[in-house]
Amino acid sequence: MYPLTLLPVVPDDLNTMEVALRYQTSFMKNALIRALNNVYEQAQRIGDGGHQDFKPFMAYCRIVGDMLRLQYEGDDLFFAKSGTNKVSLDQILGGAWTKSPHWKKVPETLKTWDNKLQEWLENPTTYRGTDLRALLDEMEVPLNKGLFELIEVAKPEILSQKFSDEEMHAMIGEHILWLSSNSDVTILLPFCTSHHDPLTSNFWPIITEEGLAALPELAEQHSSQWALAPFDPVKRVRNLKP
Repeated sequence: MYPLTLLPVVPDDLNTMEVALRYQTSFMKNALIRALNNVYEQAQRIGDGGHQDFKPFMAYCRIVGDMLRLQYEGDDLFFAKSGTNKVSLDQILGGAWTKSPHWKKVPETLKTWDNKLQEWLENPTTYRGTDLRALLDEMEVPLNKGLFELIEVAKPEILSQKFSDEEMHAMIGEHILWLSSNSDVTILLPFCTSHHDPLTSNFWPIITEEGLAALPELAEQHSSQWALAPFDPVKRVRNLKP
């Protein structure tokens, strides 16, 4: 049921934490959860294809789908694929990812999402906010159980038996690099800042000085979409609701 529940996080500096893996991932998943909750809420306001915000809203929904897919593919590489030691995090955690029926449904769920958005864009008269909400209701279990809640099994006491703190931090760094290398930076960074509540932590997302300086220009490229997001991507304050 929407709004989906956010994952637990901590306000500490992730670079100094032994349990950084779980929380680093949880912050990204919370950004996605906020995005889905936001789409559900906006769908009530943008009720048909004649609404003035219909096109930017569809573009925003497309971004949300792309970010969900990026997270899924990133998790697949990070947790389910074997590393140089021939053992995957998924195996260490009892097959939480590869054995999950919900995890296996995520790709088809996202394909359905893309197809519906394309259908509505091609024929706006077929769009209804109630239909979008119904679609989100159908997606709730696969996404919640297969993409978000699985991170809760990544308990530090289990991971610490197989990996040192240095190894875990290196793996996290590689994961972040993969996400940034396999996405459009003009979207990824503003998406993270516009879907993260700074009151929960000042240490996420981790942004370089260069990235911070470029953020205003990056955000401007998709400004109509970020105007619909929960937070202003540059000022980091809540967007006023239309």
